[in-house]
Amino acid sequence: MKRNDKRNPLILLETGDGRSASAILENDFLRHCTDRGAEVHVLSPGTCHEPFVQSYQIPGSRFTYLSVDQAVKVSHPRLNHYEHRVGNILTKLKLKKLREKLWKQVGEKLTADDALFLKHIIEDEQPDCFLTFHVNQGFSRGIAALSHQYGIPTVGNIFSWDHPYYPQLTKTQKFTCWSDVVKNDLVRIKGYPAEDIEVIGAPVFDTYFKPETEWDRKTFCNHLNLDPERPILLFATLGQMKMFWDETGTFKAF
Repeated sequence: MKRNDKRNPLILLETGDGRSASAILENDFLRHCTDRGAEVHVLSPGTCHEPFVQSYQIPGSRFTYLSVDQAVKVSHPRLNHYEHRVGNILTKLKLKKLREKLWKQVGEKLTADDALFLKHIIEDEQPDCFLTFHVNQGFSRGIAALSHQYGIPTVGNIFSWDHPYYPQLTKTQKFTCWSDVVKNDLVRIKGYPAEDIEVIGAPVFDTYFKPETEWDRKTFCNHLNLDPERPILLFATLGQMKMFWDETGTFKAF
C-alpha cells in the first residue's frame, strides 16, 4: 500500500534467526513501538509458522515471510569479496574515511542488489527506519544497503559481547551494543565512529527478569511435578559441544 505524509512512523524490522527474534519479540518491543504511535512491519522466516505470528502480532504490527535463501544470496560474490578484503586492509591501516568511501561507492551498491526482491516494500511503504537485531547473521545485509539507497535510516544491533571479533555482514548507519567494552572493540577493530554506537545493555537476557518468570518454590515444584519437601539438584549444561562427549556421565555419577 502507498503511504502518505499523514501517517504513523513505520519501522521495518528484520528478525532472521530464532535467537534474535525471541530476544526482541519476547521483550514486548512491538508493543513498546505501537504504544508510542509507530507501526512495525516484521520480516521473518518464522512468519511461515502460524503460531509464531499469533504469539507476537498485535494491532499496529504485521508480518511478512522472509526467505532465508533469498536473504543470504549474494548477487556479486567475487566483487563483494574483493571489496571486503580491500576494506579490511584499509581499516587495519586506520584509513577510515577511505574505507567508508569504498563501501559507499562500491560495496553498498553491490550489496543492495541482493535485496531487490524486497524493493516493492521499500517503495510502497516508505519506512521511516530499518532495524535489524543481529548484524552478524547477514540476513539483512541487502535490505540495509537498499534502505540506504532510498535514504532510509538504519540501525543494527551487535547481538553478543564477542561479536566485534566476527564479520559484521550487515552495515547499518547506527549500532547498539551491550557495553562500553564492546563499543570500544567496534571502534578499534571495525573502525566504526564512536558517535554512531549506543550502549543499551543486553536485551537478550531481559526476558529472564520479567516478574512473571519469578516463581516461588511451591509454584516451581508444582509445575515440574516435584516434591517441594525434597532437595533439588540442578544440573546445568551448555549441551554437547564435542563429538562423542557424553555429558550425562557426571549426572549419572550422583
